[in-house]
Parts: sequence; C-alpha cells; structure tokens
Amino acid sequence: MAKCIACGQEFKPLSSRQKTCSLQCTHDVAKCGQRGGFTKNQSPPAEKICPICKQKFTPATNHPYQKYCSATCRERAPIERAKLKTWFAVEWEAWKRDFAAGKTQSNRSD
Repeated sequence: MAKCIACGQEFKPLSSRQKTCSLQCTHDVAKCGQRGGFTKNQSPPAEKICPICKQKFTPATNHPYQKYCSATCRERAPIERAKLKTWFAVEWEAWKRDFAAGKTQSNRSD
C-alpha cells in the first residue's frame, strides 16, 4: 500500500512509480507543481547564453534546461550545425591534403 501525495489516501499502486491514487489527484499534483520540478520555493534558473545569437536569457521556469532564447534561434540551430559540419569537412580535407604533402601546422603558410 502507498499513500497518495495529493490527498493522503492509501491506495494500491499499479507500478512502483505511481504516486497518486487517481487521475484527478495526478492533475492536482501537476497543477500545484509537486512533481519535483521547479517550484516557487526554489531559486529561478540561472541566466544562459544562446548558442546561436550569443544573447543572455533566463529560461522559462517550466523549462529550466532551455537551450535557445527564442523559437527563431531554435529553428536556426540545425542550419547553423549544418554550416559548421560543412566548414569542418572542408578544413579536414585541407588538413589531410597538407599532411599528405608533408606540410604540418607549424610550416603551413596560409
């Protein structure tokens, strides 16, 4: 037997992860923020820097692991990653070509 975290009633859980006795109690817990996420008693998430636009932002309280400052930057991220992959591929090919020709980073003239 387990005790419901919403109403305190004893119930038989269907799995070891079940914490509430009913769907209504599950909704009540989600509404009140008792699931272990960010609550009003905790400090707000720290400021982060968007990897796309380099702007400082504070993640939304319900998304503490937010990576981008806006939907625009989130949508631009795959494009920027593709550009980086292309750039690295070009640099890698140049390095392989120079290495095969006997040039190293120290004697390479760019």
